[in-house]
Amino acid sequence: MPTALLDTSIYPSTVTHDATATRRVAQRGNRLVMWIEEAPVRRRLRGKTQEESDAIYRSLDQMAEMARDGALVPYDSDETIFESLYLHLPALRGSQFDVFRGVKRRIAQGPLRRTYMIEGCFSEEQARFSKEQHNRDREQFLENINHPRFLKMKKRTGGSHLADLYLVWTAEENSLDYFITLDTTFLNAVTLPKPLDTAVKLCTPMQFVQQCS
Repeated sequence: MPTALLDTSIYPSTVTHDATATRRVAQRGNRLVMWIEEAPVRRRLRGKTQEESDAIYRSLDQMAEMARDGALVPYDSDETIFESLYLHLPALRGSQFDVFRGVKRRIAQGPLRRTYMIEGCFSEEQARFSKEQHNRDREQFLENINHPRFLKMKKRTGGSHLADLYLVWTAEENSLDYFITLDTTFLNAVTLPKPLDTAVKLCTPMQFVQQCS
């Protein structure tokens, strides 16, 4: 069965609906009654049309079913787990509208050990500062990697997309079959004009489903 490392971009994209609050007003005898009613509405992913979003949801749902049936082993990595702490995740994540609800994922260890620091944030300003500090620390860590394999990958992209390249390297080091991402800019950078030299297959969820169906 195929094994796949899931990019951080997958985390906020598995939830098909948002909860919206609507104010309702009705006459009840001599009284005017007002209440707030919550209802789920279909989510449209950032930068995508509703049709494109629905296609992504369908492919992720198929991936989730494959994982539940034992036809796919999905992986997170230490890097993607830590990165997800700074994402604005949908309110209904983990609910019935989350296609990956209940899907077990294994952990792939990064090629290099590094320290992660998690701080408690008590205000929006502190949270923003913590996220900015995390981004600076990650950039410095990636820029300072001198391993020959990573330097070769870095040369291939002209020094860009280091975070994604590190995840591809993680997939290689853990002998995984796929790296699945929604970042088409990165995929274009490592497939055009010729594919990145790696045994790991790089694709979107839709491409993965097409290849494995």
